[in-house]
Amino acid sequence: MGVSGVGNQLRIAREQQHLTIRDVANATNIRSDHILAMEAEEWQVFGARVYVKGFVRTYAQHLKMNVPEVLGQLDQQLNRGDEGDPDGLDGEDSVDGRIRRGVLDAIMLGVSRVRWSIAFPVLLGLGVLFATVLGVIRWNQDRKKDPVEDLPPGLYQGTTPTQPAARSTGRPTVLPLPTNATTSPRR
Repeated sequence: MGVSGVGNQLRIAREQQHLTIRDVANATNIRSDHILAMEAEEWQVFGARVYVKGFVRTYAQHLKMNVPEVLGQLDQQLNRGDEGDPDGLDGEDSVDGRIRRGVLDAIMLGVSRVRWSIAFPVLLGLGVLFATVLGVIRWNQDRKKDPVEDLPPGLYQGTTPTQPAARSTGRPTVLPLPTNATTSPRR
């Protein structure tokens, strides 16, 4: 960590503006321990280069530094540290500087890109449409079905198969009306 290190430049710029660690933390929403780690150039605290670059970018923007220049110096500094990987930023999860991603990572990335304020109503509408179509199909099937088809024998008395409609299907077409009276009513 020399005088020209990115962390040292950040610290000097902060001190020249008479800002405390707490001032910067409140303004940037970066934790104070992360600010201290950046100034001490302890990059392994962040776990991955993308986090280091993001925090340094935010910190440099707040200090009104030349952000592209600072990030260029950071890249050089991190690349120098890659021989033997002393900063711990390219651990087991990377091969040739690229992070290995699995199927779950790809799925989660896709899900994170969905605009749920649009997708949820669309999915809800498709669900209602699907349920409606299934309901209409079921209703049509039930409407075409003979209502006495599933009744076991003995629960109804039908007409004799000698009637014209009954001869074609083999089933009675008219059901008798039930009566509670034991004798016919008198008038």
